[in-house]
Order: sequence, then C-alpha cells, then structure tokens
Amino acid sequence: MSQNYLGRYFTFINPGKIVNILWGYCDFIQQRSQSKLSNAFKISLIMHMAGSLERYLTRSEMRVDEQRLSRIRMEKLYPIVKQANEILHETLNINLSESEVFYIVELLRTEKEKSDTQKN
Repeated sequence: MSQNYLGRYFTFINPGKIVNILWGYCDFIQQRSQSKLSNAFKISLIMHMAGSLERYLTRSEMRVDEQRLSRIRMEKLYPIVKQANEILHETLNINLSESEVFYIVELLRTEKEKSDTQKN
C-alpha cells in the first residue's frame, strides 16, 4: 500500500528502495523512544517522511520560525529524531532541515499524546 501511494504522488523518490529505509526509521524511533507506534501511524510517518525527502530533493523544504524551533529542541523526542535522521544521511546522503525535524517531532508528540489519552 505504501509503495503504491508513494509511486503515485511523489516524483523523485523510488518507492521500492525507500519504503524499507523509512520503515527502519520508524522502528529506530520506536525502539529509542520506548513507545509503541501503531502500524497505521508508521504508515502516516512514512508518507510524511517521503514528502520530507521529496521537499529536500526539490529544495522546497518547509519553514518554521526560530522560536518554535527553540521550543522543539527541548522535547524528549528531538535527539531521537536527530539520531534517526543519521540513518537517512548514511543511507541516502540526505540531511533534513531543522524545520523538517520540527514537524517530525510534532507528529510523534501528537501521536504520543493521543495514545496516552486513550490509555487513561
């Protein structure tokens, strides 16, 4: 399913090559954060990450103001996402911007809050 979507909506990435890398990215974050990420959320994160990679390749990355970037750097998930981004650097020679990191951390934080709310 992920490969079909990626192939249909993205121009510059090869779904067959990228899905396993992005799945590993999700697994890395899950392991390091000691959180359970549902498969549905992993697929959503993979789709977002594919968009991040496409934006990187087309030099059209999202922008976030410095105040919001400063706040996100204090989040527990921030260093985990930065470490996970090393996977992208090592395998694809891609360095995502701090703005892209911001949105990844926000997605993870929102999912964690949703999960915590459902547990209570």
